[in-house]
Amino acid sequence: MYIVQKGDTLFSIARKFGISIDALKKANNLKDNNIKVMQSLLIPIDKT
Repeated sequence: MYIVQKGDTLFSIARKFGISIDALKKANNLKDNNIKVMQSLLIPIDKT
């Protein structure tokens, strides 16, 4: 779980965790690229 901070974007969060923007959006059922400060995002982890 990650809490969105001021200045975060989906791109910066995805890059921080080494995942794709599409994977981040899919894991959180996001329809667009809009996120809000203090929003909780599930970070998908590859368990392979």
